[in-house]
Amino acid sequence: MKQTLLAIALCAGMLVMCTTAWADPPASSGMVIRFQDTFATSVGDGRTGIFAVAGLDVDGLRQLCTPECDELGEGCPDFELIDVQDVVNPSDILLFMDNLTGEDLSASVWPILPDTFCNIINSFAPLATGTVDLQGTDNDFFAFAIDHDRANAYGWAFRGDLTTSNDGTARLNAHFRCLFDPPQSNFCTTHVNLK
Repeated sequence: MKQTLLAIALCAGMLVMCTTAWADPPASSGMVIRFQDTFATSVGDGRTGIFAVAGLDVDGLRQLCTPECDELGEGCPDFELIDVQDVVNPSDILLFMDNLTGEDLSASVWPILPDTFCNIINSFAPLATGTVDLQGTDNDFFAFAIDHDRANAYGWAFRGDLTTSNDGTARLNAHFRCLFDPPQSNFCTTHVNLK
């Protein structure tokens, strides 16, 4: 009897799963807003002596360092697209959380040297290049813009297998996390590993 009931329950469950119409979520539901935006970031780690960039390829990084790229963004390269999901708090529309997801973003790893960013990018070859996947969160996007007592945790991580300058393969793991705790204190950690 138990076997018969189990078989009936499994068949009923399979029937429900097979007849359920699966669909992508709507772009906006009033509380959740989904869209794509451009994004690039860099994360440095003094302990490992390297910094990693995601969301812009090497040519784009070098273009950032040209006189044609001005502070208004004219003549600058486009950052790469990521998916963004904003979750709005129904009791406070100025309190919303961001979720960031990027797949196959261009990435490069560089040495940290006592020089400017542009001199490093233009004078040295990257230690490794390739693509990474990125995940990020921000639990109170307007924490810095509004006078309130809420704390904010934010940051992102990206990882992927890169090709090294000697044609080997190395795994990149990079993350940046911050905690903003009013009044105006900020605690951040960064880690970049290439192994």
